[in-house]
Amino acid sequence: KDKDKYYCGIFVENGRIKDTDSVKLKSGLAKIISTFNIESRLTATQDLILVNIKEENITKISEMLAEYNIDTHKKYSELRKASMACPALPTCSLAIAEAERFLPSLIDDLDKRGYGNEKIKIRMSGCPNSCSRPPVSEIGLIGASLNKYNIYLGGDFYGKRLNRLFLELIDGDELANKISRLINYWRINRKNGDEPFGDFCNNRDFEELKGVAK
Repeated sequence: KDKDKYYCGIFVENGRIKDTDSVKLKSGLAKIISTFNIESRLTATQDLILVNIKEENITKISEMLAEYNIDTHKKYSELRKASMACPALPTCSLAIAEAERFLPSLIDDLDKRGYGNEKIKIRMSGCPNSCSRPPVSEIGLIGASLNKYNIYLGGDFYGKRLNRLFLELIDGDELANKISRLINYWRINRKNGDEPFGDFCNNRDFEELKGVAK
């Protein structure tokens, strides 16, 4: 709320505004924005904010969001909300590996393993140009070849510290296993039970962590 106007944050996975079988994001947003003549803002994390909403329209907009099954950051896991990927294949001619089409399934796998509530920032790009900013994430995944990625660790959740190269040319099918082992090790050994994942990795010897990730 600001000066009698309200705002609504919309989670947009990897910035792709589209309709799916379960979520009618594109058509729903078009209907809401045109009906109430409200503005929208894109965020640096590829999400959307509906701005300058009048108080008398809040109930109706909430009903329309539910009608189109559009999420306002409540249904998705913390891990998914903190993740981001660039378009990569097949959109970008510079891409040498998948990113946008791969990351959701990786997050699905990690969610099923019980890590969904962890606030860990994962960024994936399809090439070293790093348009989704993996170098400033806690876990950076950068495409190095077809279905192979370099893993970077030790960044800060808020993007204030660069991460460092951890492992090279890891098969995409192995990413969930290696990340899971690292998260389990962090859960057991973090300081005071609340040391952020990125800080934990930055403070540890990478050779030690490589032994964990095997």
